[in-house]
Amino acid sequence: MRRLIFIVIVLFIGFYEFQSIRTITKNKIVFIGYWLVSLVILINFIYRINNIGDSKGIVQQVLFAFGLVILTLTQKIIALVIPIGEDIF
Repeated sequence: MRRLIFIVIVLFIGFYEFQSIRTITKNKIVFIGYWLVSLVILINFIYRINNIGDSKGIVQQVLFAFGLVILTLTQKIIALVIPIGEDIF
């Protein structure tokens, strides 16, 4: 259940940032590239978390996948400051 909540939050942030990207450009290649990269990183993270198995602790692949998710979320949250500011004021 916690994973589902995390995935929904990540997708919501991604969708909200996509709205700001859509106002900047109308290029469909940019749209496809944005969603493709976002979904591949999220699917990779879900796959790595679900396949931890009987290893001793968290393996390097899981940490790398989590790092990519945090990297993209940080970028998306920083990019959302301007659209949220426009919506509020």
